[in-house]
Amino acid sequence: EAARTSLDTTYSWTFTGDSKDCSFFYIVTNTNDSGEGSLRWAITNANTSSNETISFSLTGTGPWTITPLTDLPVLTSTTAIDATTQTGWTSTNMIQIVKGGSSEYGFEINADACEVYGFEISGFNGSADAGIYIYTGVTTGVIGSANKGNVIAGNENGIQNRGSNITIQGNKLGTNQNGTNANPNKVGIYITSGIGNTIGGSLVGERNLLSGNSEYGIRMLNTSGNIIKGNYIGTDITGVFAIPNEIRGLELGFNEANSASSNIIGGSLAGEGNVIAGNDQANIIIFNGTDNIIQGNKIGVNVNGDILEYASGNPTDYGVWLNGFSISSVVDNNIIGGFGTGEGNVIAGNNRGVVIDPNLSS
Repeated sequence: EAARTSLDTTYSWTFTGDSKDCSFFYIVTNTNDSGEGSLRWAITNANTSSNETISFSLTGTGPWTITPLTDLPVLTSTTAIDATTQTGWTSTNMIQIVKGGSSEYGFEINADACEVYGFEISGFNGSADAGIYIYTGVTTGVIGSANKGNVIAGNENGIQNRGSNITIQGNKLGTNQNGTNANPNKVGIYITSGIGNTIGGSLVGERNLLSGNSEYGIRMLNTSGNIIKGNYIGTDITGVFAIPNEIRGLELGFNEANSASSNIIGGSLAGEGNVIAGNDQANIIIFNGTDNIIQGNKIGVNVNGDILEYASGNPTDYGVWLNGFSISSVVDNNIIGGFGTGEGNVIAGNNRGVVIDPNLSS
């Protein structure tokens, strides 16, 4: 084994027989907008090769704030950016990426297998902004994980994803670091193309908190084959109290040109069900989409099964609403519940439990 440190870059080589594993570690040592040791410098260098890791060694006890005056470089090479490597980092003492100047995105990802862990990303609230933006054509990636989640709040879109097979776990989208109060994005997670993404997981640490957003917890258009499981959507971090998404918890499809089909919401196994409650107009709405499966969820009640209203005396209008945006929308072959163990949903406490719009053809 050999290692060499040059400036703020560590190069490590491990040799086993005839094989070689060479990894590059770029260390961010200051919160400056640019220059050696800055996050901008690290991303610029990471883009010159592949399989890089960006770690942090900032001074002080935190929180630490980086304010890009223009957009940081788009990630164009496989890179893991891990704020949890910072000494003193905790889920309530984080490295903050805050909009400054003309910047529109906290991070932009246009490469496969990139990973982003442990940041608080806020203030990217212009009409086209996003905390994290993932480009069309990206085929894998990870945003957060158990004990390494991001807090993405106070943005236009928390995560705007056009990629496929992206795993989003352990994050808070639309709340403060503690998950106790709203700090709204307009939309928590906005999927506008791509397939096969996973939002949440069956383990507690994989759960996303998608609450407090000014419009939607999750909105999905032009996409299919996604799995949404184990999340709290419209509640606080405990799953007991409401932090409403102000329009809908989960929206699938919109008009005839924007469908969302063959998605799985929840599941029959332990931990797969979502708690979707406390939201304003609807907890789940399907405007245009077929073959979606909704199973094993608590819809309109909290994690304990108690009714959870949008506001005192003001329950959510719809538990599950199969709407049909227009006469040409297709909302067919969707499954709500099932006969197998764990497939049933608890749908209670809403003004209307399940509504099937009369415009639908079947």
